Amino acid sequence: MAQEAETRGSNPAERRKKYISAKIGKYMKLSLIVPILLHLAMIVIGAMNLKKCPVEKNIPVYLLSAGILGILTKTVVVARNWIVKYVSFDTIMSIIYTLEFVYFLLGSYWVYKEYKPSFNPLDGNAYCNKTAFMFAFIYITLAYVVLAFFLILLLCCIAGVIALDKIIPVQNEEGNLTTENV
Repeated sequence: MAQEAETRGSNPAERRKKYISAKIGKYMKLSLIVPILLHLAMIVIGAMNLKKCPVEKNIPVYLLSAGILGILTKTVVVARNWIVKYVSFDTIMSIIYTLEFVYFLLGSYWVYKEYKPSFNPLDGNAYCNKTAFMFAFIYITLAYVVLAFFLILLLCCIAGVIALDKIIPVQNEEGNLTTENV
């Protein structure tokens, strides 16, 4: 009987912690599926259109490279426990995130610089494959929208903290409650 309790965990709190940790780990891995599929699509679209965007040759290259970097990032996150045994995880992630950020800025420049290219292959150097261009344009634009959303959310949180600081009573030197900052 005591041996049976030992195999299940020493107490209910410990068992609950292990259960929650296992579930969170499972869902974290599942949450990587959509970004991985998105990055695979970037790789495929970029590779298929490498020579089909003379207006800006770097747009398909951006899709291909950003897709590869994205997959690499997700792979490193999933393989974190194995990687930590050999090298510093923080160093690897810092390098990859820096590369992703720089490449994102370059991709933004290349795509927005050529906004509204010709989608007609007969237009020569003014042409870019519609799928490649629109995929890159929408991907980058949505990334900026998400960034703006989180910045606004952060500003709202900061404003809330400042407002609460003015509303929540604090004890002054005499021991009285007041809403004024001392």
